[in-house]
Amino acid sequence: MSESEIAKLCSNIYKKHRAALDLIYEHRPDMQATLKEVLNDLILGTEGIVLDSGSKAYIRFIPKAWDFPELQQGSGWTSTGRILLFQFDNFKDSLKLRLYIGPGPGPLRGKLFRIAKENGGIFRTMSREPNQKWNTIFDRLFLAPEDYRDASEEDLRGKIRTLWQEFLNSDLPKLSAILEMRSWLNA
Repeated sequence: MSESEIAKLCSNIYKKHRAALDLIYEHRPDMQATLKEVLNDLILGTEGIVLDSGSKAYIRFIPKAWDFPELQQGSGWTSTGRILLFQFDNFKDSLKLRLYIGPGPGPLRGKLFRIAKENGGIFRTMSREPNQKWNTIFDRLFLAPEDYRDASEEDLRGKIRTLWQEFLNSDLPKLSAILEMRSWLNA
């Protein structure tokens, strides 16, 4: 079939079944919204983790142990003023967990960036110097494009739960140990 024949056929089907197709389209699955609910539930259900702001595409949180005034000097990002936040980047074909240094005072951002650079085993910086607004200093892939293909919603939920537990049991304690032993936390 040529492109024009396919277009005609689709047009005819749509004209004949417009109401049904519109209803199907209106109620199509929204995997981003579903995964946002899964992530919010995991965050809210984890003791010691505080949910920050977010949207369908960006779900932010912080360990309660990191939630103190020195790290609430941010501006132009979240209403809480937190400068250091984990963020799930929840895109249509991938789910990544990142730790961001957000916009805020340059000296504080520089201090956080240096800590990340000095501890390259667990922290992963993408640049040599701090950027003006955002720096990713940790990332972990939760779902890759191939994970979405032929996977049920329950399969994705299970994989996310497993990776969340791995993050809580392995990555978060390592990150916290480095950040919490710094004297600047008490400054």
